[in-house]
Amino acid sequence: MDYLLLLVALYLFSAAQLAIGPAVEIGGAAPNLLAAAAGVWMLVDRDERSLIAAVLWGLATDLVCGGRLGPALGAYLTVAYCLLWARPTTPLPGWLTILASMFAVLAATLLETLIRVALGDQALAGDLFQTWFTTGMYSAAVAGGIAFLVRSAVAIFGTDEPASAWKLE
Repeated sequence: MDYLLLLVALYLFSAAQLAIGPAVEIGGAAPNLLAAAAGVWMLVDRDERSLIAAVLWGLATDLVCGGRLGPALGAYLTVAYCLLWARPTTPLPGWLTILASMFAVLAATLLETLIRVALGDQALAGDLFQTWFTTGMYSAAVAGGIAFLVRSAVAIFGTDEPASAWKLE
């Protein structure tokens, strides 16, 4: 994808995370909009450039959410690498790409939480379950919605070269 579009998306989702994230909190858990957008971006941009995008999404998450720099960056980079490694040779059906983006967000959220626990930023008690499961599920649901909108936009408007996973069969 175009790097200018990536920078605009980073800015908009960072602003949304700061402004909207706390307002839509459910049971003490707010969605990580940056993780949701990163999960979708990693599936849309399915080549080596997705690693650069994952680093930028992770850095933006670390800067917006506070704490140490690096946990989200490392988690998103690892998930992007795994998605690159496991990408199929044939295009996935639309519903499967939506589920894959939701799974990517859950995996990135779990990995980020475990990295924060290892660094001592977070306790290993019940806080771990709340942080990962509730925020991860909430963010994965948002990622599913974003993936559906992206897939619909590609189907309606088309692009010059849509990623193979997003082409209509």
